[in-house]
Amino acid sequence: MTQTAKQLRQRATEIRTLAQTADGPAYHREMQEADHLIAQAEKLEKTSAPQEKKSAGKDQQRKRDLAAIHTLAKKAGLEDDDSYRDMLEQLTGQRSAAKLSRPQRYKVIQHLKANAPKRAAHYPDRPNNNTDTSAQMKKIEALLAEAKYPWSYAKAIAKRMYHKEQLEFCTSTELTGVISALVKDAKKHSRSLK
Repeated sequence: MTQTAKQLRQRATEIRTLAQTADGPAYHREMQEADHLIAQAEKLEKTSAPQEKKSAGKDQQRKRDLAAIHTLAKKAGLEDDDSYRDMLEQLTGQRSAAKLSRPQRYKVIQHLKANAPKRAAHYPDRPNNNTDTSAQMKKIEALLAEAKYPWSYAKAIAKRMYHKEQLEFCTSTELTGVISALVKDAKKHSRSLK
């Protein structure tokens, strides 16, 4: 019967406890047997540790792959369970992502990445903003793009009008003022307003 490293260590501890009551040669024999069991346990741990690490690494990779598949499927608009499973079956012959092998998961991920809708790129150097002013920032972005002005132009307006270094620091009312200035500039240069 093969024993695990934990079982061998437990047995060695029991033998050492019994050895405390023994004397002379019996004590030494039992201590040697306990040391021998501990050496076997260490040998078992060394040989099994790399296998455990490999399986743990594979398990983590599998979890990352499955998470990527589900995220990409959602982005691709496959929220309907049947269409998602039909796509899996068409690509791999399986109706569940949990049953996919590593190459099959890779194939599905590549397919979903290729078919995911592309996000529209923002106008370069767009500042970060909070959700309360995001509509105003989009309007500023559209006016700047129409005029082919950089974001620094809108920042300069905010600095001149409200003494704010960044658009992110402007309140909703102040951003309305920046929009008004950009609208006046568009009218001045005869640009269409959208």
